[in-house]
Formats: sequence, C-alpha cells, structure tokens
Amino acid sequence: MGLGNKKFKCKSDFTLYTLGPLQEDGYHNITWTHEDGSKNADKWRGVTVDKKFESGDWYYVEEEPSIARPILEERKVGKIRMELFDTGFPNAVLEIARMMTWANEHKGYKDNDWKVLPDAENAFKGAAARHRVKLDAQRSFGEDLLDCVDEESNITHLAHECFNNLALLELALVGRIK
Repeated sequence: MGLGNKKFKCKSDFTLYTLGPLQEDGYHNITWTHEDGSKNADKWRGVTVDKKFESGDWYYVEEEPSIARPILEERKVGKIRMELFDTGFPNAVLEIARMMTWANEHKGYKDNDWKVLPDAENAFKGAAARHRVKLDAQRSFGEDLLDCVDEESNITHLAHECFNNLALLELALVGRIK
C-alpha cells in the first residue's frame, strides 16, 4: 500500500480512522476517536490492511474541507431522517394520497379542509373505527387484506383508517386537538 495519513471508514461502524504510513516493520499505525472523545491506536499488518480495502470493508474518505466542518455523519446526529419515511412507506403514502385525491374529486372535499373540520377528534376517531370494523368483517370472510375495500371508493379500508389516524395525529401536533 505504501500511502499514509489517509482517512478511512469501516462499513460496519462508520467510525473515522486515520491510517499512518507503512512502517519498515510491515505495520501501519491506525488511530480513531470514539463518540465520547476518547482516542485509540493500534498497529495493523500491511497485508491485512490491503485485504480490508480490497474486500470493501474499509474505504477511503475525502480529506475534510479547508473550512472547519464536521464530517457528514456527525452533522446528521440529532436530525430527523425524513428519507426513512419516504423510502420506508412509498406504496402506503401513495395509497393514502390516492384516497385523498378520490375524496377531493368525488366527494367534493377541498384541499386539506379536513384540518378545519368541526369536532375533528370524534369525526376522525369514528371514521377510523368504521373502516377498521369493516376491514375486520371482510377479513373474517377470508378476504385478503388488500381486497378489503371501501364500497364507495374501492380503496382499501386500511388506507382510509390510516388517513383518519394521521389526521388525528397532525391536528394533535398542531394543537387543534388537546
């Protein structure tokens, strides 16, 4: 390998390591810092280090920019990872949006007028319960979960129930429901 003082990470823990130059004894000095700020050092054989990089277990990272900025993983700590929702539930979100679009186009609801619904808590709890009961009834007759659809919209009861629960949560979070 022969190169030294390079920053690298391990795929399993994303800790930032520093790899020192290959020494005459065939070893590299490796240092790293833990989340609590404590530092560690170790020596690794050059051939072992080479194999770690070749296997993809370790990978080099760019040197930090000249302006003082923490590495990306450190900057993300404590931030809400919205991509977990987007990538975790793309089909469910699409189905709820399809249900909302249907209600807008076929029931005459205005965009997001559910946010100003009088007695919203009871309305959304009641609607969620109705769809849950209808879903359970259809399931008791052996229907597949996605075949348990609302007779009016032909959209799954589950999507309707989820919308009503999300609406409740949203209104509670913005203080409309205590």
